[in-house]
Amino acid sequence: MKRNTVIELLCLLSVEEIRRLGKFLRSPYFNQSQPLIVLFEQLRKWHPEYDAARIRPHIIWKKVQPNKEFSEQEYWWFNHKLRLLIERFLVVEQVESNAAASKKQLIQSHARHNAHSLFEKETKALLGEIEKRPHQDIHSYSESLWLKHDYFFNPQTDKYGGALYSVEDAMEDLDRFYLLAKLRFAAEIKNRERIFVKKVPVKLLDESIVESGKYIPENPAYLMYRNVLDLYDPEKAEAAFENGKKLLKNNFSYLSKHDQNEVMLNLRNYAIRELNKGHTAFWKELLDLYKLGLELELIVISGRIAESDFGNIVKVGCINQAFDWTASFIEEHEQFLEPEIRDSAKNFSVSTIHFAKKEYIKCIDLLENYKPSHILNYMSGRCTLIKCWFELFLENHDLFDLVFSKIEADEKLFRREISVSEERRSANINFMLAVKKLISVVVSRKKKNLKKEEMINYLQSKTPIISSDWIKEKISDL
Repeated sequence: MKRNTVIELLCLLSVEEIRRLGKFLRSPYFNQSQPLIVLFEQLRKWHPEYDAARIRPHIIWKKVQPNKEFSEQEYWWFNHKLRLLIERFLVVEQVESNAAASKKQLIQSHARHNAHSLFEKETKALLGEIEKRPHQDIHSYSESLWLKHDYFFNPQTDKYGGALYSVEDAMEDLDRFYLLAKLRFAAEIKNRERIFVKKVPVKLLDESIVESGKYIPENPAYLMYRNVLDLYDPEKAEAAFENGKKLLKNNFSYLSKHDQNEVMLNLRNYAIRELNKGHTAFWKELLDLYKLGLELELIVISGRIAESDFGNIVKVGCINQAFDWTASFIEEHEQFLEPEIRDSAKNFSVSTIHFAKKEYIKCIDLLENYKPSHILNYMSGRCTLIKCWFELFLENHDLFDLVFSKIEADEKLFRREISVSEERRSANINFMLAVKKLISVVVSRKKKNLKKEEMINYLQSKTPIISSDWIKEKISDL
């Protein structure tokens, strides 16, 4: 069967949106084709699951065109026309849900009909609303800029003394937009330079930093992004980190949600960079940043929390041994995970607490039945299981055969797994090989110091490898 874009679009809609789409299709202004309404009514029966095996074009066709023999070409043509109507509905919904967008369309309509007094009145009203917003960002500056541009350059605007907004007003908004956008994009480029090899020169950045100073009194976003850029200057980074936390907490209500997230992300990335340098005190800083993010509602977005954020918060909480707080976080925030991954994400998070508390049997009980949403999560769970079995083996060497067989089984499984990158696969396999060597060192009765030295050399030669810190800790404990 062909790829059905109509089904993909219907899957995006809520029950309420499906109801409104039905009313939209019945409006003769938008649609005068009764077969398209029937097609929609047949397809909506399967909302929201849409099991492809149950959607049979031949059966649907009998409802859509009861007096005509089935034609696959015509069936897909009806689907095509219904798709166009659904896309038009989505556009209408988007405009209707955004008051500013609706007013901009009205303003453009007044201009097209040469209704200059109405055009001027609505332009002034919308600009007033934009200025009263609780925060100003690049989007509000852009909106203001183009409203003033279109007003000033309208043929009926008196440009020599009678205009409400001058070209200088538009230029001022252009400067506001350009300088804030330059700082924001530069911060993202500096962050990406830490990940990728490619270096991207940012033209006029120094000039933009200086010029942006005059707008700081009216909008702290300029100050926030200037401080973010200081995080990437070795001489200013430490002070910028401390300053950034205070600035975010004191000024977050003046920033757009996107700007809040960008500032928080850069603060967390700085803490992670310091941890990578061996500065373990930043585990506490990272936990405090996550707590601040939860307090400022930067972690749960539109009623959802990303599985990666959920897992990272649990991991950082356990490293800080904040077990009670971490358990409370799981209970209070599991409801914000996507329903299809909620149980597996919660189980893995709880197992993380058990492992950190050295409750290895409880951790194993959870992970043996772990059914993750992604292969990488599955691999992570299996490696944690290996750690648990190794810790139990240290307490009871009679588990040697059992533990060794479990490691070899997972090693074979990972070697056959081709859906992940070679680097990821190698990192997990190298971890398993290292644990097998650790076991050999433990049971060895001779030349233990020499074997430990060999183990250290082996670990240094095996890159990439996951959980290297844990392996080093085990070598040190031998």
